[in-house]
Amino acid sequence: KRAAIDLFCSSCHLGVEFDDEDNLLECKCCHRVFHANCYERHHARTEGIHAPDPDDPSPWFHSNSCKKVHTHLCKQAGAGSQPLRPAASRSAWPW
Repeated sequence: KRAAIDLFCSSCHLGVEFDDEDNLLECKCCHRVFHANCYERHHARTEGIHAPDPDDPSPWFHSNSCKKVHTHLCKQAGAGSQPLRPAASRSAWPW
C-alpha cells in the first residue's frame, strides 16, 4: 500500500484518496488535483473544459490559462538554448 500523502481537491478542499484515482484529475501544467465530480460541478461550465475521457492520452488542463502557459513553455523549450535577459539592477527594486 502507498504511503499516505496529504493532497486535497482544489475545489472542495477535502482529502484525496489514491485508491480512487479513476475519479481524480490532475492538471498537467499546475498539477492541481480535483475530484472529477467536483471539477464538473464547479469549474467545467466557467472554464468551458470538461473532465477528460479516461481513454484519452492527451494532457488535460484545468483552465485555459494553464493550457496557454503549457503551450508557451513547450514552444520555448522547442526553440533550444536562449540567452537569459540581464537581471534588473538593485536600484530598480522598490524596496
